[in-house]
Amino acid sequence: IRQYTREKLLEAGDSEAVRDRHLAYFVKLAEQAEPELYRAKQVFWLNKLEDELDKLRIALEWALTSDIESGLRIVVLARQFWFSHGYAQELGDWVWQLLERHETKNSLHAQAMAVYSTATTDFSHARMIAEQSLQLARALADKEVEAYSLLHLGGLIAVQGDLKEGIPLVEQSRDLYRALGNKLGEASAMSWLVLNHNDLAQTKAIMLDALRLFRELGTLSGIANCLSLLAHRVIWTGDFSSPVPWLDEAMAIYRQLGDEAGQADTLDIQGSLAYWLGNYQQARKCYEEAVVLFEKAGSYWMISWSHVNLAYVALRQGDLPKAKELFKVCIQRFQKTDTIIGTIYAVEGIASIDVNLTHSDRAAQLFAWADVAREMIGDHRPPLEQQSVERDLAVIHSQLSDVEFERLSAQGRSLTLEQAIALAMES
Repeated sequence: IRQYTREKLLEAGDSEAVRDRHLAYFVKLAEQAEPELYRAKQVFWLNKLEDELDKLRIALEWALTSDIESGLRIVVLARQFWFSHGYAQELGDWVWQLLERHETKNSLHAQAMAVYSTATTDFSHARMIAEQSLQLARALADKEVEAYSLLHLGGLIAVQGDLKEGIPLVEQSRDLYRALGNKLGEASAMSWLVLNHNDLAQTKAIMLDALRLFRELGTLSGIANCLSLLAHRVIWTGDFSSPVPWLDEAMAIYRQLGDEAGQADTLDIQGSLAYWLGNYQQARKCYEEAVVLFEKAGSYWMISWSHVNLAYVALRQGDLPKAKELFKVCIQRFQKTDTIIGTIYAVEGIASIDVNLTHSDRAAQLFAWADVAREMIGDHRPPLEQQSVERDLAVIHSQLSDVEFERLSAQGRSLTLEQAIALAMES
């Protein structure tokens, strides 16, 4: 039908004027939708944009050839829709095509670069673009966009595992949003601070405050995100009862929003709850369902985390060959995205396999390397994970003399990242 109407439009002439009006209509629609995507009518506007998606794409195609500024306005203003409904990769493609043609280095350009840094799966490129976004925002003295750029740059660095560098940037974003009186921005920045789990009591307090702000604003996506992240951090402290209602509410909201990535993330956390309770069959089911939904939503980076969790399930169930294979695959995937904390976590899994196979010498080296690597990036193990590692270390100590253990640990602490990975991969 669309092809037929295009042909008739061309036959009738004056098609450019019609397409200009069509584009202008969708710019206006994006402007109307943008504030509502963070308010109580979020579901209505997400569904409205979903219904108009094919027409949005037509408008963006025309914008690429006629009005780059209007195209950027559409994707930047409606970014919450693209992310929530699983079109992050497509969003990244549109933004990049438009940015390449956009010559005016204004606030919209800076904001679009920050959006792109979150939508792309090329982390090294994403970081470079996010840094450029921040530089441009500061050059323009646009505090709102500066706060937005700080949030995306800091969050990007933190999710890769470098908390020492990433978290202070997120804190700067929060403080700037607070000074501007932007509660939505402040709450969003606070929810990213959950990545700093070195002080879980403080993290819990921050998340509860962010949750309060999101509830005041009526931002369903923010509420669900806070609930799921809060649940995950509380699980790490050994509290297995409080997270249940939080996860149930988060899942209900994500289903209401049609957010498959959010549903997958919640399933992954439910899997972690089952894992730490020792219900490995249920944990496996949750992780496998999360992988399916992450794939549907295009959240390919998160799939690696579900797979490494599945590797730990296989380890606890005694299927060591399968666990080792999965850990090695995950190391390769984390390496491709420069996700250092994921690499460390997978290497620790292989070290635990070595403990089970009485390869205590290699396990001692790998755990020692992991300790140093975590210290360097400021990402220490949560309590439950630390207790698990300490149980493995107790086994290693029982099999090695104190002198031998210290010698092997010293060797492990001196390993480079590449050497540690090579040692893990040869096991």
